[in-house]
Amino acid sequence: MLVGILSILAAAGLTLVDQLIKLWATVELLPVGSKPFIPHVLEFYYLLNDGMSFSMLSGKRTLLVIVTGVMLAVLAGMLLLRKMPPVRAFCSFLMQENHADFGCEPPK
Repeated sequence: MLVGILSILAAAGLTLVDQLIKLWATVELLPVGSKPFIPHVLEFYYLLNDGMSFSMLSGKRTLLVIVTGVMLAVLAGMLLLRKMPPVRAFCSFLMQENHADFGCEPPK
């Protein structure tokens, strides 16, 4: 249960950071179009993407919101009902060896 709650809190935190970056881009970049970060090396541009990756579902915002909401609800339900393996199983899978050193248990 704790892993599910922490996962949801982490997702909420990342969503907050994402929204703050979008707010910054709207306030700082929208009026000027672009802003150099490292002159002659890296520049930020204000671009709109009203779909998902690579503008898929562009112009179909309602469908995108519905599908995203359903998927998030399913994932939240899986986490809360423990139908998804806990994070510790993923940790040991990624470490492959020495899982005890990192406080992870091997998957069962």
